[in-house]
Amino acid sequence: MITALQLATEFHEAYERLAPYFGYETRPETRTFSPSSANGQLMIAVCQTLAGTFCPNRENDIMNEWKPIETAPRDGTAVLGFLPNRSGYVSDKRYEIISWSGWGGGVWDNAGGYHVSDSPTHWMPLPVPPAIQKDGP
Repeated sequence: MITALQLATEFHEAYERLAPYFGYETRPETRTFSPSSANGQLMIAVCQTLAGTFCPNRENDIMNEWKPIETAPRDGTAVLGFLPNRSGYVSDKRYEIISWSGWGGGVWDNAGGYHVSDSPTHWMPLPVPPAIQKDGP
């Protein structure tokens, strides 16, 4: 089965190849597919939507596909990271909320702002938070 990332990559390559035949010139800054860019993330989400695996209003729908850490956003966006070298603990510590920091040339930080000493290998977007109802009008 093809993943949303693979489909988005193939779609982008076909789009770039066919655009000139329809008199459309693509933008230079988006000619190379970048899964971590806003455009790349949108294309992946569209592919997930078409495949029925993404719904921004249901948190479980986006928690379906681990992606290589190389494709993770590098703009400080928090993601769920998978750190496989963290085994042997009483509780499972292989999953942690992380974000990319520009400190020291770039490192992964955890939600507490501490540098992650283990190297994450995969990531996925965090689920959409639940709606919080306010008391009163």
